[in-house]
Amino acid sequence: MLKFFNKFNRFFSIVGVISSIFLIILVGLIGLFFLLKKISVSKSDQYIVVTKNLIHKSSLNFDQLNPEDSIKIYFHKDMVDDSQIGIIESEPLLSLSPRVDGELFWINKQTLNFKPKKSLSNKKYDVKIDIHRLLDFATHIKSKKDFPKKLSIPLTVIQQGVDQFKYGWENTGSKQGDVKLDADLVFNLPIDLSLLRDGMKVIKSKQTIDFKLEKVDDKGHRFKLVSDTITRTNKKEEFTITIDIPKHDFNHSLKAYTDPMKGFHPTRIHTVNENLKSYIKIDFSDPIKKNQDVRGLIEINNLTSKEKLTFNIVNNSVIVNGPFEPGKNYDVIIFSGIENAFEQKTTAKKMFSISFQHRDPSLRFLHDGMILP
Repeated sequence: MLKFFNKFNRFFSIVGVISSIFLIILVGLIGLFFLLKKISVSKSDQYIVVTKNLIHKSSLNFDQLNPEDSIKIYFHKDMVDDSQIGIIESEPLLSLSPRVDGELFWINKQTLNFKPKKSLSNKKYDVKIDIHRLLDFATHIKSKKDFPKKLSIPLTVIQQGVDQFKYGWENTGSKQGDVKLDADLVFNLPIDLSLLRDGMKVIKSKQTIDFKLEKVDDKGHRFKLVSDTITRTNKKEEFTITIDIPKHDFNHSLKAYTDPMKGFHPTRIHTVNENLKSYIKIDFSDPIKKNQDVRGLIEINNLTSKEKLTFNIVNNSVIVNGPFEPGKNYDVIIFSGIENAFEQKTTAKKMFSISFQHRDPSLRFLHDGMILP
């Protein structure tokens, strides 16, 4: 009996020790939770104090800056007088981590500007703002008590890359298989045409294909690439477009695939909102025979008036104009019998469902005239 009570007491002693340890850990975790919560709330409150009384909140958003951008801080009230505008600031009011050398100066009474000497090469930085030093300039604020000494804001830099890549195949000669790669490229950042041309290759089966490249917009974001004629087969073939520009530490590759020759058929249908007109564009695999009447071979349903439809053949496409309404759905039926330039006809019935997007509001003057005050 005595042995039983000894074992019983020993068991409860062990349980008591374990319970005490568990209770200590639990209390510690609860304390840590409230401490972290207090720190988090404190930082949030400090940020609110800064943006409410000193710095515009919008100017503390350093997300997706261009590498060439300056960093600007906008203040609620005047911080300097005219004599200090444009003068290089000797006080370390703002800095970047990792370190970036540059010039810090006031571009007006309420805007502080940091201009890096070189482009921002990293993807991420921390912008460190010395709030207490800035408060020395803010004569309208009497006490630094509620303000943090420093504020650290994350900054991200846009990296060069291909934002969009769209391509198609344009028939070029008397043979159905003769096509050119026709591609549109949009880059995240502006890029020099000659640098891009020198660093780009179009490759098929380890052979380089010549191409023409032109800039589409003034800023240098958009480019159009058209390859020399290649002969496609009845198999899907891979093209690789490589871009290697060491000066910008930019290396990228893109893939394009030929449409195998499957006979004459529609490849894509899409809607276009252009100026005040909306129309349907139906792309085919080959150039369409001109001067043929396709009105009975293409049908548009859900129209208020089919009599107003017009059909125009432009190379590989049929342009359909009509009383199309933004936001409304239409069924497009393409019947067999449309003929291409190689005396081949579509052999299968195809059906598509499309809709037109709402246009953005715009103002257009239809005639020359005079606006009087």
